[in-house]
Amino acid sequence: LKVKKDKESSLVFNCSSCAQPQLLVQGKRNILCHPQLQVGVCRECLIFAHADIIPLDDDGYEIYCRWCSELGNLVCCDECKTPFCEECISRNIGPEYYDSLMDVDEWRCFVCEPAAIESLRELTKAALDHQNYNEPSDLLLEKCTAIFNGD
Repeated sequence: LKVKKDKESSLVFNCSSCAQPQLLVQGKRNILCHPQLQVGVCRECLIFAHADIIPLDDDGYEIYCRWCSELGNLVCCDECKTPFCEECISRNIGPEYYDSLMDVDEWRCFVCEPAAIESLRELTKAALDHQNYNEPSDLLLEKCTAIFNGD
């Protein structure tokens, strides 16, 4: 998940689900909020996130990633059985975080324990505020830079 300025000094926000760049324009809703994770997604990915029918395997686990609604190398929450794919975890939190999951006995997902995605939630809120005319572009870029630098 990144926010950057393009050649025309427009803000570009990558969807946290599909990674496709979305132009961040005041008054236009290109970035929306994932219903369970409260992170930024594009309109197309939001449609999948709102699916009413969630297929389960024989053990009662969902078979699609809760973040991107795709099949993949899934890690399931030990508390709620919600799965997340390697690609979403690695892209949004980092490959080191994903690798560390292989060494834990029990894992609580981003729905049950959202601390790992808190900076993504803050970034999404800043992007949504910008879209809704509540925050100037330079301040958004400054806030995003601070989040990525750990300030």
